[in-house]
Amino acid sequence: MVLVPVLLAAAFLALAACNDEGKVRKLREIALEKETVPPSFNWQTPAGWQPVPETSSMRLAVYTTGPEQSAAICTIIPLAGNGGGLEANVGRWLDQLGESVADPGQALKTALSQKEAFMTAGGLPVTLIDLTFLDAGQDGLSIMAGIIGAPATTIFIKLVGERDQLLQEKDKLKALCRSFTVTERK
Repeated sequence: MVLVPVLLAAAFLALAACNDEGKVRKLREIALEKETVPPSFNWQTPAGWQPVPETSSMRLAVYTTGPEQSAAICTIIPLAGNGGGLEANVGRWLDQLGESVADPGQALKTALSQKEAFMTAGGLPVTLIDLTFLDAGQDGLSIMAGIIGAPATTIFIKLVGERDQLLQEKDKLKALCRSFTVTERK
């Protein structure tokens, strides 16, 4: 029953915070000022990539590509700001590959030193990270990702699948990244 005292303490703090009507009103005004309409993202789906019904509100889209038994999965996810940063995301992807990464620190340095940079059709910077230089991870999987820097948002286009399949799809992933445009809504 530790939960009850914690809930009571949280309720008390919430009530105490609401005591000063002026502060509460000011917080509401600030929140309303910061409300913005999210931008519209547009891209060209590569030939042969099949859309998958969305399973998460975080994802703009999900695609599969390649033979059904070894299909790669592509997710497109926008995150606020820099999305945690390039190094942190590459580190997380290396962790997802598991035990196949013998020296994660060296793998991170290598991945960052081999990154590719180019622009989208809409003039946004893209960084392409290709982890296929590593031995295949758990279940023979690898990762390739395009990271697009958009205004106040970072868009992650992550392709996960068998190493050979990813290498076959690399040009299509790059084309998808290049096709991205962002339209600010009013």
